[in-house]
Amino acid sequence: FGDVTAASLDGDWEVAVITEDGELVLASASGDVLDMDGDGFAWTTDDGVLHGTAWVLFTLSDNHEVSENDVEIRLSSNAGSDLIEAATVPDALLNLSRADADHRWFAMPLGSDLAEGRWTITVDIEEQGSPWVNTREYSWYLDIIEERD
Repeated sequence: FGDVTAASLDGDWEVAVITEDGELVLASASGDVLDMDGDGFAWTTDDGVLHGTAWVLFTLSDNHEVSENDVEIRLSSNAGSDLIEAATVPDALLNLSRADADHRWFAMPLGSDLAEGRWTITVDIEEQGSPWVNTREYSWYLDIIEERD
């Protein structure tokens, strides 16, 4: 057999926020976040805004050559859907990288000061395999929730 599957998620995915004062907060380590069984995170804030710049982090691995996979990432909310463009990875995230020959690490910006609501992150992976085109899709969500008394 040739290369019959697209790259797959290697481990868990993560959301990181870099606050205005440069502090790095990982969703999985925050007391304000509830992990929804790997499908998403519910992040509670005082005012319904996730202050700082949010990033989605994940690693892909493949049985052939991970760099040959085309990866498209979209962020959707009530306001619509946008293709996320690659950005310069901030220094605060560089020490989290797990990229090597067998893995491809992604740190993609979700935006700054995300408002209350559901944010859906969709990752589409496509690779020209052998003998056919291989595809895979992941979908995760980030719920921003205002803490109510």
